Amino acid sequence: MALYVLLGLVLWWILDAYLDPSAIKDPAKEATAKRDLIQALGLIMAGVAGAVGIFFTWRNLQQNQANLRFTQEGMERTQEGTQETLRLTREQVQLSREEQQLARQGQITERFTRAIDQLGATDSDGNHSMEIRLGLLGYTP
Repeated sequence: MALYVLLGLVLWWILDAYLDPSAIKDPAKEATAKRDLIQALGLIMAGVAGAVGIFFTWRNLQQNQANLRFTQEGMERTQEGTQETLRLTREQVQLSREEQQLARQGQITERFTRAIDQLGATDSDGNHSMEIRLGLLGYTP
């Protein structure tokens, strides 16, 4: 802002020296020259302000575009990480299912082995125990 005011003062001094309205002897023409000087200074200062505004708008646009690219790259990396996490989770679920299937097969094998043992079990006299064969060990009618 201070530079803008300083530019206005320098331009005023240059235009005043160039047009030199005080050298005009006719008061009406001198007033017209001063008015023209002020108008010229106003137009130049408005043009400078517009150019500065355009520059800062352009710079802001460039920064916003850079931020947008940075944000998009971050989102892409996040999406890739999420997809990798999803892939790993699917693999873990598959491994859990396989472990569950193995455990189930182990239980079936264990139960089958116990059933065969019970079918072949004998009591102290060497007779096949009907209670063990029927799985009613400890059950008394």
